Amino acid sequence: MDKAILVHLSRTAWEKHSAEESMAELEGLVKAAGAAVAGKFIRSSPAFPARTFVGEGKVEEIGWLIEETEAGLVIFDHALSPTQQRNLEEDLKVRVIDRTQLILISSPGGPDRARASSRSSWPNCPTACPD
Repeated sequence: MDKAILVHLSRTAWEKHSAEESMAELEGLVKAAGAAVAGKFIRSSPAFPARTFVGEGKVEEIGWLIEETEAGLVIFDHALSPTQQRNLEEDLKVRVIDRTQLILISSPGGPDRARASSRSSWPNCPTACPD
């Protein structure tokens, strides 16, 4: 079973207040997709850097959590641009997806439907699924 780290960042007080509810929903999606939640990362920040969506210090913290839990997947509770996803994967050395990609993977049609979304196959998708 894959281990995943869940990441949620809040900009506003309202987002911070709803973070636990949003993460609980995301955790349910992860479990339905067949993975285990190895850790959660919830932080507040007034601005999100364009390169990685999280600051370099936060990327480092997530990296430590990956090492500690031996997680092979990071799932953001936010939409990531393809560039942000690629940068995070390069920095963290694990697969990174966002909530939308997780929903596509978990929905009926799974990886077949997810092919429409860039790089959205599950990490252990059968070899027939393109990456």
